[in-house]
Amino acid sequence: MFRSGDARRLLLGLVAYLVVLGWVAWPWIRVADRAVPASPLIAYPDDARLIVSQVRAGLRPRRPSDFFEAPIFHPAPAQALGSELFASSLPLAAPFLATTGNATLAASAAALLTYPLAAFAIDALLLALGCIPLAAWVAGLLFALGPLRVPGNLQVLQYPNFWLPIVALSLTALRARPTALRAALAALAVALGGLSSLYMAVMAATCTAAWFLFELVRGGPGRVRYVARGATVAFVAAIPVAGLAWNHARWVGSSAVRSPWMQAPEFVAGLGRAVAASAGPLFWVLALAGLASAASRRSPTRAWALAGAGILLLACLLMSGPRIFVGELSVPGPFSLLLASPLRFFRVPWRFVVLAGFGGSLLAAAALDGASRLLGPRAGAVASLVVAALAVGSTRIAPFGLDAIDGQVNPVYDEVARVARARGPGPLLELPIDKGRDALDGSESRVPVGDSMVGATRHGLPLVWGFTGYPPAHEPILRRMIGSLDRPGTLADVVDLTHVRWILLRPAGEWADPGRRERILRLPATEVVASRDGWDLLRVGMEPRRPEFFDAIAAGARAGFTPLGAPVDGPRELVAAVRVEASPRRVSPGGGFRLWLAIENLSKEAWPATDEAGAPAGVELVVERRPVGANGPMETFVLPLPRDLLPGETLRLPLDLQAPASPGSWRFSVFPHATNGARRRLRSETQAGEDEVEVTAGARAAEGARVAVEAGAGAPGASVAPGSAPTGRQPEVSASR
Repeated sequence: MFRSGDARRLLLGLVAYLVVLGWVAWPWIRVADRAVPASPLIAYPDDARLIVSQVRAGLRPRRPSDFFEAPIFHPAPAQALGSELFASSLPLAAPFLATTGNATLAASAAALLTYPLAAFAIDALLLALGCIPLAAWVAGLLFALGPLRVPGNLQVLQYPNFWLPIVALSLTALRARPTALRAALAALAVALGGLSSLYMAVMAATCTAAWFLFELVRGGPGRVRYVARGATVAFVAAIPVAGLAWNHARWVGSSAVRSPWMQAPEFVAGLGRAVAASAGPLFWVLALAGLASAASRRSPTRAWALAGAGILLLACLLMSGPRIFVGELSVPGPFSLLLASPLRFFRVPWRFVVLAGFGGSLLAAAALDGASRLLGPRAGAVASLVVAALAVGSTRIAPFGLDAIDGQVNPVYDEVARVARARGPGPLLELPIDKGRDALDGSESRVPVGDSMVGATRHGLPLVWGFTGYPPAHEPILRRMIGSLDRPGTLADVVDLTHVRWILLRPAGEWADPGRRERILRLPATEVVASRDGWDLLRVGMEPRRPEFFDAIAAGARAGFTPLGAPVDGPRELVAAVRVEASPRRVSPGGGFRLWLAIENLSKEAWPATDEAGAPAGVELVVERRPVGANGPMETFVLPLPRDLLPGETLRLPLDLQAPASPGSWRFSVFPHATNGARRRLRSETQAGEDEVEVTAGARAAEGARVAVEAGAGAPGASVAPGSAPTGRQPEVSASR
């Protein structure tokens, strides 16, 4: 397979790769401990920070089961499966994390090492296939700088392309001599490729099948033995990859976030072209030139040129998305098979451009090899060196600048670690979780959630929030709670769900509403224990009261149950007491006002507030508004419950409404309603045991007092939110109840 002197040539080639690629990547290398190249086309700020967090979590599990965990959305299980595991790529980062403790440096080093590894792997494959050495070396350089590799980004760890030529080389060696040892090595290569990332598991399997067929039809003796060994390789390699896929399907596969817009034909085609263009025109010109070698029957490079053309064609078909359009004709594409299988986590078809880069590199090698054979050794060498110079000279590893990771350098996270060691560990919530104020130049500023995740690699506390492609089922419920954290009672709910012990508040300038930050600072059962550079760290002294919610989240999503553990099809009977505890006596026409409601679950079963995915459903509150002493239309508002309501529990919550534009007296009635009315019997009771309850908003609700809407009146009484829109769905006007 290899010729005499190839080992020495490969070693020298690796040294050359390290020098050349190190020079190309130097702008990234010199800041690898605190920044990564900005890459708006193929990566977002939070993506890079997520990978830093995942690399840190994967390298320091306390027990084997922790390998699937990530310190986000505490206490939801298996959060690492929602993004990536990097199982066979973590050894690249391990030495750097062990010696420096810097997770950003470790992740950057692992990503940077994929460049020479990719070049070296395909260089070795091409030499084994008989390619001219210099042509093989230049093709390796093109492969290392191929699609999705430039601009530099940490997401190359999600597509470690060096496994593709390693898998192909192992199958080539097996075809040359189908021994048990080579079969074991091939199985190891395929398994490691599949375990390197969830995306690479699919691409490595695709490459394995394509290269196996290529070697099978290439000719030569021992086909039967090769097929038998190949079947063994597939079976053995599939065991760990199937285990990973099973765990993924078990924890997050059923709740995969659908992105129909990502699969729209126009979007898929446009983004596919954009990511393919990241390799540069030189790469694709050489790939097209290599097709001539595939067409010529007498070309010595025809075999691997055909393999490259086949892999490139397959990748292009997969990149086309679920449907392929030929003029006005539309037919299902191979990608639709993925979406209909447990592999549907591979949601974005353009990622197959990595597989296209492998096929294109094989074709480019065939073009350079053919030029050397046609023009002669010297002219061919000059042509190869010119191509290498053009590839290196046109590559900018950070053309969009460098993205500094604040979570790695901000001293506030060291302060959090110091205080947590002194006062005790516990889950942490960093706020805000969404965008901050608009920048002065009119652009929208943004709070990268990932910075808190990188900060967690330094203080070591679990986070109750985070960023992932597969958020847990309770995420919508928690998001709504965090959005109203400054309201009384909401912090107690967050404590019940997450056991949060620490709240870290970013500086006021990063809040869309700085006043909300001040209200959170004044929450009861909290104390400010540290302040630095505008940041404030609060310790939550409140203890959880409802262990059922925390336990349900920690157990993971269950079919037929809400994220907080209530059956989605219950209760069988809706029995409740609803009353207004506070309301203003007078409000201005069109002005906003707030009612404080108390809802008591008198049923023997929990009320579900959401469906299995955390979207509002189940039991909701219906608010009716009608004029007193007139036959005007009645307006109806729907208020979702913020969370499940346990049997015998009373929930107090505010209802923000807007007064009618015309003066007059109005009566407000509130009652619970089960959205699945066909399967439930609605019965409303007051604490006095009456058959029907009409909760009337007013100073004395039990006596049916009214809210007077008078021109120019103020809004005394309970707190008023001027101009606020009704909470929940928009009002519907109906003639009767």
